[in-house]
Amino acid sequence: MRALAALVVVLSGCSRRDEVRPDPVHTPAPPPAPKKLAPAVERAVVAGVVVDLSARKVLYTLSKDPPTFEALDETSAFLVDRKGVVHAFDLGTGVERWHVTPPRCSQFTSTDGELYCVEDTHVHALAKGTGALRTIPGTGTITQVLGLARHLVVLRSGGSLESIPEGTSKVIGSTTTPLHTWPKLVRHGTDVCGANSVAKGVFAACWEPTLVPRWSNTFVLAKPGEPSTSFLPRAIGPELLVAGTWWSSGPIERSLVVRLSDGVETTRLEQDVAGVLSHDATTLDGLLSLKKDLRFLDATGKLQWSMPKVWGDSAAAATADGRLFVAIYSSGSAGAQLYAFDGGGTPAWTATPTLPPIAHSAYINHVELSIRAGLVAMHGEEAAVEYLSLFEPKTGKPVIEVVRPLW
Repeated sequence: MRALAALVVVLSGCSRRDEVRPDPVHTPAPPPAPKKLAPAVERAVVAGVVVDLSARKVLYTLSKDPPTFEALDETSAFLVDRKGVVHAFDLGTGVERWHVTPPRCSQFTSTDGELYCVEDTHVHALAKGTGALRTIPGTGTITQVLGLARHLVVLRSGGSLESIPEGTSKVIGSTTTPLHTWPKLVRHGTDVCGANSVAKGVFAACWEPTLVPRWSNTFVLAKPGEPSTSFLPRAIGPELLVAGTWWSSGPIERSLVVRLSDGVETTRLEQDVAGVLSHDATTLDGLLSLKKDLRFLDATGKLQWSMPKVWGDSAAAATADGRLFVAIYSSGSAGAQLYAFDGGGTPAWTATPTLPPIAHSAYINHVELSIRAGLVAMHGEEAAVEYLSLFEPKTGKPVIEVVRPLW
């Protein structure tokens, strides 16, 4: 704008040549922004290790020890080390750009331009480009933070939700929710969604970034006269919510599937659903049940095929080239098993990630399965280890395996 104003003065003739002009203000140029990667390049960060999935190779190990938290955008990788120091790395070169130590970092999330560390009731925000630190004060213990594109959403004890625009400390939206016994917020596009077990069913809702509700509902799953049964969110995101009798040891098995885009219940059936299949993360293509044996159901709950009971209580699924891939695992035990099925449930191959021996009495395990850069990508986050295992979809041959113990 300054250059445009000077050009206007020159073109307007001589009548303004004798005006007294202020001395120009010289502002130091900011450091050059990291270059964005080519669209064809697909990368992942797993426990501080950068993997180029397109080239099928490990590029850099950013930290000697696995970080406590990590985040990724188009140009940078951000890690929080065991001492609570936040590090920013150039994703293309692996070179560290800055590091800053906030007062505390018990949780971690990011928006387009900022990173956020939780300290009990406060949030410490760091600029992605420079690491410049500021504090967002608050009251009430924070149970979860979630960064959207340009907003930070804060969930506090008791179920209070707050929306804070990036770069500010002002709460511009708030609401009260039942999200306190199983706090789990997820991104749905630019919105935020959450689900929680309540009496006789499950509460679920999605909100705009300013916490204006898209939809909100309590889905009643209990029937009159039935014994008391807990119904829990099984999986939520990116487009679907699955809830039902997850850990119930009673005779009742019941599940439902809800679309996050509009809150519409698409499926309800009298058996436990461990996972869903969607070829585009939006369309419900099938359901997986594990209570009695491994069962694959269509979107309406009709049985398509089954195989004898396999170990585990949870499942993740993906599909490519007419083949179904299923990762089966226990939410409270280490490890997982990957299965590939052709049409009609014919087994094609099986694979197991190579993990170190893990001894434990209490544990947590979660596995995600996807198709990335033409490979079957199995990402496991456990209490003691994090791993990424990539397999050829036709043969099950291992391509890359990154495993880092967290203890």
